[in-house]
Amino acid sequence: MKNRIKGSGSVFKRGRTFYLQYMLNGKYKKVSLQCTDKKTADKKAKEILFPLQAANTKEKIAIHIAEARNIIKKGKASLENAWALYLKNPGRPDSSSGTLKNYEGQWYRFKNWLSKTHPNISTLSEIDDDIALEYADDLWSSGISAKTYNNHIKALMLIFRILSSVADLDRNPWLCISRKIETKQSRKEFTEEDVLKILDSLNKPELHLLHKEEMTVLFHLGAWTGLRFIDCVLMKWENIDFARNLITCKPQKTARKTNRRVTVPMHPVLRQFFDKALEWKGNEYVLPKVAKRYTENSDCVNKDVIRVFEFNGFETTKEIKGVQRKRKANIYGFHSFRHSFVSFCAKAGVPLPVVQAIVGHGNPAITRHYIHIGEESVKQAINALPQGNLLSESKKTAEEKNKEISTLLNSKTQLTETEIKILKILQ
Repeated sequence: MKNRIKGSGSVFKRGRTFYLQYMLNGKYKKVSLQCTDKKTADKKAKEILFPLQAANTKEKIAIHIAEARNIIKKGKASLENAWALYLKNPGRPDSSSGTLKNYEGQWYRFKNWLSKTHPNISTLSEIDDDIALEYADDLWSSGISAKTYNNHIKALMLIFRILSSVADLDRNPWLCISRKIETKQSRKEFTEEDVLKILDSLNKPELHLLHKEEMTVLFHLGAWTGLRFIDCVLMKWENIDFARNLITCKPQKTARKTNRRVTVPMHPVLRQFFDKALEWKGNEYVLPKVAKRYTENSDCVNKDVIRVFEFNGFETTKEIKGVQRKRKANIYGFHSFRHSFVSFCAKAGVPLPVVQAIVGHGNPAITRHYIHIGEESVKQAINALPQGNLLSESKKTAEEKNKEISTLLNSKTQLTETEIKILKILQ
């Protein structure tokens, strides 16, 4: 073939059809050129090989190979098939189903807006900076928060970037859109007294909860492990090592990125609740009924959790002033246990890398600092948590304590001068 780099590939004929054979990453690849004359075959081979030789990333190489195999077709991608092209593009991120669902909703909002405001546009390559700016103004004027706005723009930027090759885009129009300043509200942590109060309230008959026994174990799991809500709800018996007194699980939030497990020693109180949970063991889940409810409708379980916090007088949401409007932000929630767990450990002087190892920090750069931490160091962190016997009656009020002191002093036949003064103060 003329104008081709020597050794980059060869065109051959099998039957009536021409094929291209070339080497990629040390392996020979063969692609049908889907034509029967040599001139057309040479032209198609150039179209495949030149971009492939210029590709400097795995993403670009994957896209060019997909184009060569007709998995995706290069050209002016239409608005109608853009989302389908994104889904089957080998260069896109390996996003979770939930993330993909969000991207899909964000894409179709833009597509529907475009069909109303610019009905003559039918391909991605027709969308320029002016249209992107116009849509961004419409999106912001809808009253969404800065975070939602930024996520929406980032999703569109990603979709256009992934489709840039197959859609013949000169540039990504969403690069001209500036981010909005986000007003962030972190969840508050519980104090030791707060944690004990919440856990003790689960014993009160006036607090009505569906599957209350399992919900009680759920709250203790969150309080004494620092694990995220979903990991506690879907905890499996295979994660519990009673012989070594350890809980080992793969956090769902970071599983796709790091595939790393976290190990948490069982707090003595939590161990007692696990022993009770063995009585209802019926399937793989520690909390079978709660897990079933969660997988069918997670909002139901979330609402029950919020009910417990509100029963104890905690404000779960609060209106805060954002950049353009007031919005509700989460103040106290199940994740507050995670904040408290870290604070208890830090307050007890547990080294930060040990705490990060327990809570399963998702940043690989931080992970390197604690991958060699031993089991004993982690156990020391758990022992630093409050050791109150949560199975006993609730903490006594100051009035109850004063009454006990008065009763004790009145029972004595002879009082010292100091005891007489104390008794007078209490009375």
